[in-house]
Amino acid sequence: MTNTTILLCFAGESLREDLGRALSGVGFRVMTAANEDQAIGCLREHPIDGMLLELTDADAAEVRLIDEVRLLSPGAVVIAVTSFGDAETTTTAVQMGVHDHLYKPLVTEEVIFKLRRAIAHENVRRENRALKEQLRHSGNWASVTEAEGDGDAGHDNGALLGDLKDVLHAFERRYIAGVVASVKGDKVAAARILGIGLSSLYRKLEGRGWRRASIHEDAGELDQ
Repeated sequence: MTNTTILLCFAGESLREDLGRALSGVGFRVMTAANEDQAIGCLREHPIDGMLLELTDADAAEVRLIDEVRLLSPGAVVIAVTSFGDAETTTTAVQMGVHDHLYKPLVTEEVIFKLRRAIAHENVRRENRALKEQLRHSGNWASVTEAEGDGDAGHDNGALLGDLKDVLHAFERRYIAGVVASVKGDKVAAARILGIGLSSLYRKLEGRGWRRASIHEDAGELDQ
């Protein structure tokens, strides 16, 4: 995910460094902060796409940081990190509106997977909103609504609905292709992020020049 910027906010220096190296190694641009004030300073210097935030007791400083993320980097995903078994802080994190959470000790592969999945889901929500706004602006949204409610809408409305389906299918193909590109063509990883089976992914990618020859090898990897 080249040019995708992640902010790590952890008190422990070794954890920041180790996790930062791991994320940089798979293509993320990484910024680090030892506390909430440093993290806010990073946010003011550069917008981010996601943040891993170590929550200790969901205090006022941590709440303020999440608010600053929403203000300075709208659309950025926030993943909370809590100690294993700390149900109270985890519940508070969910109430604060974080996108996901992780327990310590962290597993690098799980961190990368959850970051990619959360960012991919946020991207598709953003594109969905943009598509709806485009349809509303063009006046097609009202026409589609009328067509759905009128059983005698006729050929014109049927054609409009057909065009809308084509747009939505094209959007789905762009989104899936974007997820595949974000993991450098790793179709197993892409299927996991999308939450679909590998065979379904291949079917959705048909017509984009993807080969199916390695599907059995990929399926074996997916089962591991």
